Amino acid sequence: MKFELIDIILSLGIVQGLFLAWALSKIKEQNRSANKVLVQLLLVTAFILTGRMLIAHQVAMNFFKWVSFVDCIIFLFGPLSYLYVRRLVVKSESEYSLSFWHYIPLIVCSGIFIYFNAVSVETRARLFQQGFVYWFFNGFEVIGLSGNIFYLVKNFRLLERYRKEEKKKLSNTQGFHRFLLIFLLTIAICLSFWIFSYINTYYFRRVYEYMSYDNIWITIPFLIYTVGYFSLKQPELFRILQSNDSKVSKEATKRLNDSETNVLKSALENLLVKDSIYLESDLTLAKLSALLSASPNDVSWLLNNVYQMSFYDFINGYRVRAFLKRIHNNDHAKQTILSIAMEVGFNSKSTFNKVFKEQMGLTPSQYIKSLNNKPQIA
Repeated sequence: MKFELIDIILSLGIVQGLFLAWALSKIKEQNRSANKVLVQLLLVTAFILTGRMLIAHQVAMNFFKWVSFVDCIIFLFGPLSYLYVRRLVVKSESEYSLSFWHYIPLIVCSGIFIYFNAVSVETRARLFQQGFVYWFFNGFEVIGLSGNIFYLVKNFRLLERYRKEEKKKLSNTQGFHRFLLIFLLTIAICLSFWIFSYINTYYFRRVYEYMSYDNIWITIPFLIYTVGYFSLKQPELFRILQSNDSKVSKEATKRLNDSETNVLKSALENLLVKDSIYLESDLTLAKLSALLSASPNDVSWLLNNVYQMSFYDFINGYRVRAFLKRIHNNDHAKQTILSIAMEVGFNSKSTFNKVFKEQMGLTPSQYIKSLNNKPQIA
């Protein structure tokens, strides 16, 4: 069996997958529940790469009874990727798991593979001649594509909910969900190539070497490895979505009377003006509510109905004003713009630039330049 460059790449991929699975299993605190699923995904992808390498060298002809099962693994990828994202961003009292029906396609496909490998060579040849194998793999790809698209859509919907809730409950954005968004967009591109490959293979009888089913499923594992390496250094995420939305929506409709509103408003402004609580980069709605001895829903109602702002915009408004005060004091002559931004409560350059541009209509550098260009009054 002759080994080529692709075999070396696949072999390294298998070793990396096993290493990442081992390393993530040793992390006890950071996103532990989600990382359990990521370990399973890494082991699954290592198995996919192993199978692809053996099939590429036609070893499957000798070990068909187990190597061919690698194709069934595609039915695990969608459910596990959704389970990973859900555990990563959704707050739940118990560890979320998928119900039995999510694994039915895998079970059915495995059953057919078992039957196909159990029959005699003559029966298998007859099934080939009758077109059973052709239609089986045709249906196999349709179900595989549909399933993965279904879970991809669910993941995008989760991240969209996360983005909306983030402004309600966090004063700074978390970077990992952006990385997940890029990851899911890349998966979407891979699935688009798979659809293109499927249509050309089964309906136009054309095969494109670099856009084949095999190459697509070799690419996806390496994307998961990227997520795995990123997860090794990712701190524990603050989960802002609730697992029971109905309870949250009921509490969110609770309103305050005029007296309660004035008391809470006064306490809030006291915390912000006198104590400068906005300087804490990890400030959350829950933390602010605890300092006010109020429920998060009451504080959220106050911000939305009295100040007409989300928690994110409200807190960052104070941070921008604190930054402007520092700039007008000429602090930027002694410090970098980023260091001042961090000192007033922002946790990243991207968040600071985005918020500043939204509120001031200029980038920080443009704003400072505009100040320098103003004529001095004698």
